[in-house]
This record gives sequence, structure tokens and C-alpha cells, in this order.
Amino acid sequence: MKLFQLFPTSVVREEHVLSPEQLESIFDHLLTIPTNKHDAFDGDASSSRYETENLSDINCLESISKNILPEIENIIEYYFDQYTTLTGIRPVKIDNSWFNIQNEGSVLQQHDHPHSIVSMALYINTPENSNSIVFENPNNVAAFTNEVLHFNELNWSRFTIDVKAGDLIMFPSWLRHGSYYQKNKSNNRTVISINTKYK
Repeated sequence: MKLFQLFPTSVVREEHVLSPEQLESIFDHLLTIPTNKHDAFDGDASSSRYETENLSDINCLESISKNILPEIENIIEYYFDQYTTLTGIRPVKIDNSWFNIQNEGSVLQQHDHPHSIVSMALYINTPENSNSIVFENPNNVAAFTNEVLHFNELNWSRFTIDVKAGDLIMFPSWLRHGSYYQKNKSNNRTVISINTKYK
């Protein structure tokens, strides 16, 4: 029997992208940047993202590059190059970036990233009991057609990745993700979000 695993969705994880010292410096710097409430979150959470006609104006990586880690944008572009080579799609470059800080009891709603090709979550601070990231199966009818005896890549309705500081996760921007209605159980869970456009 030949199995065709058709139309896979490519989510990539890379660990230890930044050193603990770099993560601490970036975290301390991000705490100096103003944040506001954002409607992607319920509860005690804030974001450096703001509403603007030009999303390219949002770029916390630029601030990190100027003040903390000059090579941060080159590091991020390297991993996007790896992703596009792996998946065989046209190369992308950073378009915009922002960070979110979640405290205990907050929830990141399931969402996607419009006007982007590939997105990245770069985990800066993940205290114990911080939320995982949960991706939804884009084939939303799969759960209605199977009685699952054991879970695998052919029948998942959602997939959870337990993340830690220094991890980055890359995924197609249309793929819905969030904390899947789970409340965060830590303070200062800090993640940089990055969107791309074609080079």
C-alpha cells in the first residue's frame, strides 16, 4: 500500500537561537518600550503593535538591532531563508515585527497573520507554566469524518508545541494559532512576532 501524505503544512522549530545573556538583554530592553492592550488577547497582556495604515512601520527588531544586538535582523533573515529553501517557496524578508507580553490569566486568541507570507514567533522569556503554542489543522472537516483511535499527523485537529526561551517557530502566516483558550500561568511571557513579504 502506498500512502500519499498530501498537502502537509510546514511548521519549523529551531532551539537555542539566542544565548541566555542575549535573551535577558533583549527582554530588559523590550520592557522599556511602550505597549498597549491588543484585541488578540483576553486578560492581562499588552503589545507593542499599534494600528497603522503601513504595517511596515512596526519594527521592534530595528530597536533591538540599534540598542542591543546589531545582528538580530541578519539572524532572523537567515532562518527565513532556511524555511523558504526547505519549503520551495520564493524567498521572503522581514516586513514588520512587534512583541507581546502576557501575564497570568491572559489568553492569546486563535488567529492568523494577514498580509504576510511566513510568520515567526521568537520566544524571549518563557517562565515556568507559560503557555504553549497551538496550531489548528487547516482541514477543518477532518475531525468530523474520523473516530480517532490514536493521534498522529494524519488525524490531528490541532498540534501543541511546548516552547522555551530561545526557541523560534516559523509557519505559513495563514495557519491559525494561539493558546487554544488556555489561560497563561506565568508573568512576563514575552514573544516577538515577525511577518514577512516577498523579496
